[in-house]
Amino acid sequence: MKKCVCMTVCIAFIVLFAAPFGFGQALDDLWFQAKINIKGYTVDSDGLLNKISGNVVNYIHTTWIADTNYNIVVYDGDGNVMPGASTFTTIGANDYILPELGHRFGEGSNYIDAFQTSLITIKRDSQGTIKSAAFNSMGCEVKSGSVDGNAFFGGCVMKAKTTDPSKLPFTPTL
Repeated sequence: MKKCVCMTVCIAFIVLFAAPFGFGQALDDLWFQAKINIKGYTVDSDGLLNKISGNVVNYIHTTWIADTNYNIVVYDGDGNVMPGASTFTTIGANDYILPELGHRFGEGSNYIDAFQTSLITIKRDSQGTIKSAAFNSMGCEVKSGSVDGNAFFGGCVMKAKTTDPSKLPFTPTL
């Protein structure tokens, strides 16, 4: 009987101390402010290439679906939803690699359709609660886009950090 009680207490402690560090749902219901920098070329109606660079701020909302799968919605600064893939999968336990994020970023008719790999770093407090998280692209290709009415091709860098939903420039409708 004593062995059974001791084993039960040990299991309870294991569950108690491991639970805060279950990372499967770490990014659930988080908002990120993302800054996307682009560099590449536009192609005008005469076929001339023009070298350009610039940046845009978008907002990302992530929700957990199951296992390591998340739903993602990207918003422009006015709160309009940007079209793109709606799910992504992470690899890792404490920080994550996001191997395949294909999405549209930009504002209105100025946009890029990007495909990237990101490192997602997570900072936690001593109880395991998320203090902050950040996306840092490890490689980002712009497969198509439009800047000022001209086709755009090139690369991008995205850095995103968690933000409080009350600080968004729009009221989210989820």
